[in-house]
Amino acid sequence: MTVLWMCSWLASAQAPPPQATVSTPADPTTTRLLQTHPGKSLVLELPRAPVSASITDDSVADVQTLGTPSTLLVRGLKIGTTDLVVVLGADRIEMWDIEVTRDLAPLTRTVEDVVRRRNARSTTPSEPLRSPEE
Repeated sequence: MTVLWMCSWLASAQAPPPQATVSTPADPTTTRLLQTHPGKSLVLELPRAPVSASITDDSVADVQTLGTPSTLLVRGLKIGTTDLVVVLGADRIEMWDIEVTRDLAPLTRTVEDVVRRRNARSTTPSEPLRSPEE
């Protein structure tokens, strides 16, 4: 019985192995998210140069250093989702979700322009909407 107690005491007295801390919060409402579009890039500034950086699905996005070792360039390649894992040392791992989505800005501008032109002049329901060049 004494030997068993001594073994359990020794086991509890040993320091646990160091574990990396993941900076992504457990609360899903505060998950860090990077959003970009195919053919567009994001610049990610890190507190120090990473030991490694990896994209889970490299057909959706890729990552490379930019200028300084602590600056990463994340490029959207095709529509989809993936994640980025950056190892900053034995004690720290940073993670981001990446969403590569369709860029709807040109469509939004076109719709806003049509609505603005329609509201700028008085038309009857039977009158067709004409472009300003007509």
